[in-house]
Amino acid sequence: MWSKYLAKPVSMSASEQLQENQTERRGKPRPGFAGFLSSVILKLMAIPVVALATALSVYIRTSPYPPSAALAHLVARAGCPAAAAIGLAGARVGEAGYHAHNDPDGDGIACSPASVPEGLAAPGQLMETKAGGAKFVRPKPAGGG
Repeated sequence: MWSKYLAKPVSMSASEQLQENQTERRGKPRPGFAGFLSSVILKLMAIPVVALATALSVYIRTSPYPPSAALAHLVARAGCPAAAAIGLAGARVGEAGYHAHNDPDGDGIACSPASVPEGLAAPGQLMETKAGGAKFVRPKPAGGG
């Protein structure tokens, strides 16, 4: 970095040094509007990435679980298939991976199989299903069809 300044002759005046610096600068192309626009777009696209990384960091640091369990707990929030994929399908209340929306029957075990599988209810018994956060109750028809 300093080699270009050390290689200059000492007898050069200030005006000559200024002239030389200006000619060096003229040889380099300046970025135009396209370069400016692309840098602004890149910086704007980085905002959500930085926000997500910050939020994830704060969540992991403030979670009551160790960092790896906190991340698994967050993944299990996506639903039962995600919880099963990371091995937290049978989480109980208070354990990492338990979320109330993953416990449709309310027994305190997330993603547990229903006590009565669908289709095996007695005739006239109410069938309860959940889709998302909504609860649907409809009577089972008496002839199985």
